[in-house]
Amino acid sequence: MARAALAHLADLDMARVARMHSKNGAVTSYAGMILKEHQESLQELTKLMREKNIAQPDTFDGETKQDIDRMASLSGAEFDREFITDQVKNQREALGLYESEAQAGQNPRLRSVARESLPLLRRDLQRTEELAARLGA
Repeated sequence: MARAALAHLADLDMARVARMHSKNGAVTSYAGMILKEHQESLQELTKLMREKNIAQPDTFDGETKQDIDRMASLSGAEFDREFITDQVKNQREALGLYESEAQAGQNPRLRSVARESLPLLRRDLQRTEELAARLGA
């Protein structure tokens, strides 16, 4: 859960950077969708973490912070391609984590949340891959 929460926080930061640095309407629209959906998912996850007395992480590791800073230094088409490539990678990782939890998780509530999240995660990955193809990423 902590790993998923950290991934949501990183995606939210990256989406904020995208809204500031991209000039591509499809990318800024996509970033807006990430902000909305990931904030909602993070709220649900945070609620679950509180129920389980699990502390929500509030800082990134050095590598994640460097990735966000690097992305903030880019602009235009270069930013768009890097951002979407990073999103595809992150979403594939997230989908793998949730699929693993949905299949083999020990906690029935967490397993259920993971199962319920899978359709949204799959849809988002498909959207992101389609946008990546359009951008040549």
